Amino acid sequence: MDDQPIRLTLKKKTLEVLLDGDRYVLSEMNGKDRDVYVGRVSGQMRFNSEGKPQGLKSSEGLQSLLISLSLTDAAGKRVPESTILSWPAEALTALFAKAQVLSGLVDETPAVPAGNV
Repeated sequence: MDDQPIRLTLKKKTLEVLLDGDRYVLSEMNGKDRDVYVGRVSGQMRFNSEGKPQGLKSSEGLQSLLISLSLTDAAGKRVPESTILSWPAEALTALFAKAQVLSGLVDETPAVPAGNV
């Protein structure tokens, strides 16, 4: 066991996002929002006869939920899922990938098209 102290910060990680010139902030989720997201993902899990996870029943709404829990506009207001769902798939893919990393849901940034968030 490592006896070194754990050094953490309570400051959330953030990234500035520009969408057609409009400024947004993509942030690490807080604990409550992370629980909401993880709960939704868990509810979509499919299990085999031994009770082991076998993937998702459906991924519908998972990207837009994570983005909406992580993205605020210039005024600091959360961007609603209904707005996010109207955006192009490429923008959602890039925002989702970065949101996963910011909130520690994946270890590395998945491949995102060059020039995007």
